[in-house]
Amino acid sequence: MLATMTILSLVAGISDAHRGHQGLRRWVQTYFDTWNRHDAVGLRALLHDDAALRDWEVEKKGGDAVASANGAIWQSAPSIAIEVLKTHLTELTAVCEILVKVKPGVEPLKVVDVLEFDSDGKIVAVRAYKG
Repeated sequence: MLATMTILSLVAGISDAHRGHQGLRRWVQTYFDTWNRHDAVGLRALLHDDAALRDWEVEKKGGDAVASANGAIWQSAPSIAIEVLKTHLTELTAVCEILVKVKPGVEPLKVVDVLEFDSDGKIVAVRAYKG
């Protein structure tokens, strides 16, 4: 009987984790959908006020600054888009293997984005690694 209860507890824990990952997966999808629409206002709404951005060229702190930095990217590369290849999830962090398609005819950049969220689904950090 104890073994059955232990197994049921484990299954319930896996189920809870799966539900939590489904929410995280939705947050991640919303981020990339918003990014691909080049929607600075929508992106700002997804960011925590103290959000941080770090990549190989830029480091910004604060939701407004992060949204503005992305707006600058979109202005300099109007056709830029991200294709998500694979997403790895933990509690409130997503590690995403992506292709950044800067413009047609140019080799896409292979990038890993690490997205950290708070418990309300606000993005607290975006770190991007090229390679």
